[in-house]
Amino acid sequence: EWNDMAYVSTNIVKSAGAMLGMIPSGLFLLTTVALAVGVVRLGQNNTLVQELYCIEILARIDTLCLDKTGTITDGSMTVKSVIEYEQIQGLTLKQLMSAVLNAQNEQNLTSDALLERFGNSKRIRHKEIVPFSSVRKYSAVEFEKYGTFALGAPEFVLKSEYNNIAKEVEKQAREGYRVLVLAHSNGSIVGREIEGELKTVALIMIEDTIRADAPDTIRYFKENGVNVVVISGDNPITVSRISQRAGIENAENYISLDGLS
Repeated sequence: EWNDMAYVSTNIVKSAGAMLGMIPSGLFLLTTVALAVGVVRLGQNNTLVQELYCIEILARIDTLCLDKTGTITDGSMTVKSVIEYEQIQGLTLKQLMSAVLNAQNEQNLTSDALLERFGNSKRIRHKEIVPFSSVRKYSAVEFEKYGTFALGAPEFVLKSEYNNIAKEVEKQAREGYRVLVLAHSNGSIVGREIEGELKTVALIMIEDTIRADAPDTIRYFKENGVNVVVISGDNPITVSRISQRAGIENAENYISLDGLS
């Protein structure tokens, strides 16, 4: 067995050596020049090539997986509408949201859209904060006089209470809006968990702006036999609707990975 392995190994080395000897040295230079020219041509079409070999790979793909934010959408968001369910005594929704945004002091696309709508003129002394987490899908702040407020994805914030507003959330999501809930509890924040039952104060609908060039780009891939798939951490109904607006085929046949291993 050892002699057989040595024989095979020797033959592989000899075969590889013979084949390499047949390849003209100029082929390596020609290939590099061809790829470099491809990079320049793509650059003229406002396309950034990060790796030289990706030009060759792109020619062979049959499925392209995209994120939504910053790819199909341009990364900007706008608050389109608000539905109020409960009023906190002594505070308007604008004052309350302003105080929440001030306490959390986060800077991201969602907070920028909320700041544009509600401003940051109101400040209320707070005791505890739970920063936003992609696992929790909400943030929270406990004020000294008004209790605790959570802001985030309705199904994750409200949990068992979600059924009370599920119909409205799904209706808004089907329109392509990202839906946030502002919920209130009289309990405190203990160990980054909120004590007490959370009740809906308001639903806030935020709209992603689809990039102007996204539909044309997606159409180009479709015409060249490339299937486009969107993978996103947002509400699946919302992502599906935005994908449909951008012209992605079968976007209505979405699946949610929530709760799967």
